[in-house]
Amino acid sequence: MGYPKQVYDRAWEELARRERACREEALARKEEIHRLIPEIKEIAREMAIQGALVAKAAISDPAGAQRKIRELSERNLACQRRREELLAAAGYPADYLAERSVCPICKDAGYVGPRMCGCMEALLRKEAAAFLGRFSPAQECSFGSFVPELYPETPDDSGVSPRARMKEVLAFCK
Repeated sequence: MGYPKQVYDRAWEELARRERACREEALARKEEIHRLIPEIKEIAREMAIQGALVAKAAISDPAGAQRKIRELSERNLACQRRREELLAAAGYPADYLAERSVCPICKDAGYVGPRMCGCMEALLRKEAAAFLGRFSPAQECSFGSFVPELYPETPDDSGVSPRARMKEVLAFCK
């Protein structure tokens, strides 16, 4: 199904907006936790250092890199467990610091591999409707702008005038 370029552009803009919002929320949660539980900030720092040490070990000592990577991996897992314990003790879920996405399927990428995600399809439909709506007089239509006087007052074959019928329809719809 093809949509105009503007529709795709708007859908991609929405996905980018979602991604920024999720990243900002994750950063706010991280800052909150680092302020409330300083030990978690130290754990994050230690895990970052361990990551750098893994890279250094792989470059400087290729023969002993596997052993060093295994040791650092074990330390990293211990750090992760300690972080989860601290979060749980403070009443937070273990994944509180994880970046979340609006769509759990594609992580707000719009695609899962080569296939378009259902969230992207829904965004495209929504944006296409908005795009078409800009060219439609339907936006100007409302109950307030409805004029029953445009309908004839003369009764039809049923004995009811179109104007009276439209007033009934208007009252029902309101």
